[in-house]
Amino acid sequence: MKEKYLSFAENSVWATYTPGSTTAFFSPIVTEAGHFYAFPDYCVMREHHESCLLLYTLNGNGKITLPSQTFVLSPGSFCVIDCNIPHRYESYEQNWEFLWMHMAGPGIREMYNAVFPEPFSELNDKYRDAFTEAFDSLLETMSLGDTISFLKIQNLTSSILYYTGLSLYGDKAESPDSLPARCARLIDSRYGRKLTIDEIADELHVSKYHLIRTFKRAMGIPPYSYLTMRRISKAKEKLVFTNDPIAEIAEKCGFNDCAGFISCFKQRTGQTPLQYRKGFKL
Repeated sequence: MKEKYLSFAENSVWATYTPGSTTAFFSPIVTEAGHFYAFPDYCVMREHHESCLLLYTLNGNGKITLPSQTFVLSPGSFCVIDCNIPHRYESYEQNWEFLWMHMAGPGIREMYNAVFPEPFSELNDKYRDAFTEAFDSLLETMSLGDTISFLKIQNLTSSILYYTGLSLYGDKAESPDSLPARCARLIDSRYGRKLTIDEIADELHVSKYHLIRTFKRAMGIPPYSYLTMRRISKAKEKLVFTNDPIAEIAEKCGFNDCAGFISCFKQRTGQTPLQYRKGFKL
């Protein structure tokens, strides 16, 4: 079921972009975006749409209804919705001025799941001007169809997502005394040892589950993913800048065995350690 009551003022902006055959493989691609001055009866309700939708309130309030929750999008707040699930957004008791953009492309839902585990947040005050400026430039550029304009659209989209990401994660991990920061430092200093999340939690005097929840909320990934990422990154350095055997690199980077290291490395990079070494050997 799909219903729309697109009741908005004439000065509203609606921009569209249709990717060409060579640009359709980029992700994310903004296919539609706008700056709406919606009236109180504005409403959009969908069962399904092949995109993710970012909404940001400038003035007034919007009401967002998802299968598992309903919330009000007040001025300065944003949400990102996976439109593959039923959703509804509408003006809430008054006019609603908001920015919006639909994002599509290969891997868009993987990006959504990785970056936006929580659909709703406040945009940090210090990023709001830069965020809205990037959005205004995006709307102006989407009507153009040349290659440079496409590259600019991609850059502006990245900037918009960057500011939302900073609001979601940046300040939560900035304090050097915060639990996520202490956990990250511990992992950075001991990635080469047989380190487990239980051992990290014990050393930081917190429960394992509290550590996982707090770290993921601040950093966007759980601590065991961060540990694996650090080990793979250090292994890349050793593969390029040393002649150490693969098995020795695996041991130095904290992997239990060489076969496990090779499997993990290929899963994360698409190459075996030997292939990576041959491709980047100086």
